[in-house]
Amino acid sequence: MTWPLEDDAAWRPVRQHWSLPEGLTYLNHGSFGLPTRAVIQVQGQYLDRAAAEPMDFFVRELEPELIAARDRLADFVGADRGNLVFVENATYGMNVVAESVGLAAGDEVVMTTHEYGAVFRIWHRKCEEVGARVVEAKLPPRLESSDEIVDAVLAALTPKTKLVVFSHITSATAMKLPAERITRAVQDRGVAVCIDGPHAPGILPLELDALGCEYYTAVCHKWLSAAHGTGFLYVHPQVQSTVRPSLLSWGRVQPAVPETWQDEFTWTGTRDMATYLSLPAALDFLAEFGWETLRRRTHYLARYARESIANLTGHDALIPDEEDWYGAMITMPLRNDGRPWVEFRDTLRSRFQIEALVYDVNEQRFIRTSCYLYNTKDDVDHLVEALRVLLY
Repeated sequence: MTWPLEDDAAWRPVRQHWSLPEGLTYLNHGSFGLPTRAVIQVQGQYLDRAAAEPMDFFVRELEPELIAARDRLADFVGADRGNLVFVENATYGMNVVAESVGLAAGDEVVMTTHEYGAVFRIWHRKCEEVGARVVEAKLPPRLESSDEIVDAVLAALTPKTKLVVFSHITSATAMKLPAERITRAVQDRGVAVCIDGPHAPGILPLELDALGCEYYTAVCHKWLSAAHGTGFLYVHPQVQSTVRPSLLSWGRVQPAVPETWQDEFTWTGTRDMATYLSLPAALDFLAEFGWETLRRRTHYLARYARESIANLTGHDALIPDEEDWYGAMITMPLRNDGRPWVEFRDTLRSRFQIEALVYDVNEQRFIRTSCYLYNTKDDVDHLVEALRVLLY
């Protein structure tokens, strides 16, 4: 089937594949994506198997099925199957990198000012533990060229820089960073790279081996609509010998002895493995639409949101209106009406049944809309009308 990009009538029935409450306008897939009904069904089947005969499931059946799902993911993101492991989420993966990179007193970790707050916390804590420090590469408030991003990162490097950490797509500001250019430029200076990529799988075509970074951590429960708690960590072969899981257990299913760096991540204790095992169902579902269709439709809606909100407020986004700069999400400035941002966000939910990300930077308020296949322009129109009522 060919999916028309702008025909909302063709897209409205797609909503039935998710368990969205009737009347809810959900424009926050980028924070908490929703697994499809198909994924939930497969996940439930695995949970039933584990509950019915846990010894057989965990000890005899789990490992080959887990490896098959992991290999499917590795193929999808363009990674050699020996370079990737499942982890619960990108936060877990980033903690693994922080404990494995070998920071020492005097080292520096460079991050842009647009990085995710939890990632800042991870690296600040690790640096404090060993006497290293985080250095922020300051990006201009309004960006016009990717050169500004690369130049800001390179300007922050010193002979003490051990690692550069940056987002493939930033979370709050919803901006695509030029990952290939940054990686090559930084590595040319002899510095390792860790990319935080939760918003990339599905929205960007990934070729991680070709990208060449030392570490890449991401999730599948955002734009792949997989089960919550499905993430992965990519590690380049040159640094795999230094990587250890944050939780140490048997590694492989007892009594097998771990033989590779991946084996240590297979068994870290009894837990819900259905999240990982149901991932192929998520990939199968979205493949029916086509990955380019997913990207074009969600960007079309994000651009419609950008134009609609800008027409209301008179203020545009802080990045150029080009697909190279943003995908399924767009962040827009709003007038600050004086109420706390949490109250404003929750008013959107309680009064208008709208979920969207709202936050403040100093005195400036922003709203981020993240659109998915179950959204239509009607959802954006509803948000714009709610903003009109609340702010004008």
